[in-house]
Amino acid sequence: IEPPLKLYSISNQDSLKILSNEIVVNKIQAYGNGEHFSVYGIIDAPIDKVFQIISEEENYPDFMPRFTAVDYHYTDGNYSYYTFHIGLPLNIEYQYKIKITEFQSDEFAWIAWELVDWKENSIADTWGQWYFTPVDNNKNFTLIQYQTYIDPGYIPYGMGWIIDLLTRTSLPHIIGNSKEYIEKK
Repeated sequence: IEPPLKLYSISNQDSLKILSNEIVVNKIQAYGNGEHFSVYGIIDAPIDKVFQIISEEENYPDFMPRFTAVDYHYTDGNYSYYTFHIGLPLNIEYQYKIKITEFQSDEFAWIAWELVDWKENSIADTWGQWYFTPVDNNKNFTLIQYQTYIDPGYIPYGMGWIIDLLTRTSLPHIIGNSKEYIEKK
């Protein structure tokens, strides 16, 4: 089963950085008021372990930047529903409901999400996916291709740093913290 979102080609320059254990963040394009990014990194763990840990969304506050809580609601067919809670400086809190679908095989795995219409969402829109593959057929290392779109909605004048905290500042830490967390398990 192919992932719901398009996978972007990794340039030779980015491949060298990733293979040198760097985390690469690329801005894809902006849609409306949101921004779309792809983030890449390698984890020293097999794909099944990486998938198992990342698919335990309730544990995101243990390693995902700015996550303060995750509430599981229910599973309906191929989708599981959660509310994510994000904490920012100045006691600013965001929450939003998403639905997640996933797929796992020996060759690749993915977890995709999209925003659910909910009157208590603090953001206008988000969607994305985690995509995992073994590195050069080495079953002990996993390449993560993390992709996200975030439209925080209305941001008061002078509060543009909120967008940076939700995207540019946090994105490298999503892969870095995931790597550290998974490699310690």
